[in-house]
Amino acid sequence: MHFGIEGLIWGRVAAYYFLFVLNAAIARRLIGYGLWAQLRDVLPNLAISLLAGAGIYLLAQRLHLAPLLQTLSIGATYAALYLLLSVVTHNTTFVLFWHLGKGFVVRYMPWADKQKG
Repeated sequence: MHFGIEGLIWGRVAAYYFLFVLNAAIARRLIGYGLWAQLRDVLPNLAISLLAGAGIYLLAQRLHLAPLLQTLSIGATYAALYLLLSVVTHNTTFVLFWHLGKGFVVRYMPWADKQKG
């Protein structure tokens, strides 16, 4: 059976989901954090990723650039779209990392803190 690179990628996807369910079962037994609780925590990020991915898919169908330039522009646009959707929806993960990043700037780069007089 020869499936090529596409078969390898789909195999990795299937393995990821299998391992997610397996790890969720283990986490439920160890700390009481089961599959449904984990899915509730992941779904907002997944929805934002899927929306951003759909937008990038539509853009990529109409964008005809040199391969390197197309890859860079699609990557940058996806990141910007993901961040925009995270800000608009007040995604809790984004807010957490935003505050962690601000704390890092204040602690390790005090010259970059604009709030200090």
